[in-house]
Amino acid sequence: MANQHTTTFPERFWSKIEKTNSCWFWKAATNKFGYGEIFYNKKVWKAHRLSYFIAFGDFDTKLYVAHHCDNPTCVNPDHLFLATQKENVVDMVAKGRHGAGAGLLISYDEWLSIRPKKGKKDICKRGHKFSDKNTRIKKIKSRYARICRTCQSETARADLVRYKVSGFVRKVENRKEVIDRIVDKVYSIGVRCMYCGGDFECLDHEIPKFLGGEITPENINPSCNSCNQKRKALF
Repeated sequence: MANQHTTTFPERFWSKIEKTNSCWFWKAATNKFGYGEIFYNKKVWKAHRLSYFIAFGDFDTKLYVAHHCDNPTCVNPDHLFLATQKENVVDMVAKGRHGAGAGLLISYDEWLSIRPKKGKKDICKRGHKFSDKNTRIKKIKSRYARICRTCQSETARADLVRYKVSGFVRKVENRKEVIDRIVDKVYSIGVRCMYCGGDFECLDHEIPKFLGGEITPENINPSCNSCNQKRKALF
């Protein structure tokens, strides 16, 4: 009978997964965070990182291998992508995986097989339809929580805008009022760069600080990093 010492790689790796129409679930050893682990080439690999390596070849080991599906046990290469630490944190915040009581994620297919047959509507409180792509399922102890990804993204986006503005506006009078007005300004132009219409990434002084520009809603504009650097070069 074949065992881990006689089965060749990567056959040994693929023998430890269960494929569904979406996620591929790791069925062997996992760490305390739910990520699969396997010994390969004289070291312990996280299963999803090794899956990415098998599918796409060498990659920068300083980068994270993140999940589009947000399921730590998934090793489907189509659900994996490379990310820097900052990108991984932003992705984590956007998906609501930070903070206490995050719970254990399970797949939508798994939840469908155990969901109560009565009392569960397929539309969230804001009217978004629950579907495979728009649903996250968290198991908190014996309870299952169904989360609308659209609502979560909208909330995370709002939190991120206020977080950036709050970090920028410091040591000013009426700080809360100034923050609220700048946040309103960011939303008034669609959370875009004031100059090129690109993604909102930072805040920019219309009149630079060294020329007397102050932190006021009239003088602070939402910007992308590129436009912000170009404007700095003008002065």
